[in-house]
Amino acid sequence: MPPSRKYWEILLSLAYIDPTVARYVHSSYSEHIHVERSKVIDFDHCSKTVWYSINKKYASMSGSKQYDVAFSVYDEIRDIIASISERAGVEHASFGTKCSALETMRKIGKTSCLSSGDTLAHEVQKQASHDTSFVDGMFEVVDAMSDAECEKMCAVHDGRSTFLDKMEELAGACG
Repeated sequence: MPPSRKYWEILLSLAYIDPTVARYVHSSYSEHIHVERSKVIDFDHCSKTVWYSINKKYASMSGSKQYDVAFSVYDEIRDIIASISERAGVEHASFGTKCSALETMRKIGKTSCLSSGDTLAHEVQKQASHDTSFVDGMFEVVDAMSDAECEKMCAVHDGRSTFLDKMEELAGACG
């Protein structure tokens, strides 16, 4: 269990009073940032979860039952986006983590936008059209990127196209 808020308040108070504690807190925080910058979090499983929920998990249900579950599916998608942006939308996240976050959110957007053929997909698309969670999540990650990271992200190429090309394709398809 992580330390409580009270713990951090006491530690911060001690750091203001005692230079030794202040150095310890600074050193520990710097070490934490170093570890975070070298760690890459892969979010790809999140896009697979969304794809499965929209395209397979409820496919055998009637249209009315899909309608009923669509709201909880969309809430799940919003929660996934929020979790990704919360973990990757910080300056000290590694470029690999930010890259995975943006690529995963792009895939989630593509799944949400382009899935068709049943009530669930249609209802998810309707809800997404009235919500900014997806765009807000992506902006949170982009805002945490340096200019160099943004340029590098736009140029990321998977052998088919660049990330920027894929985003333009998604905007055109969902626009």
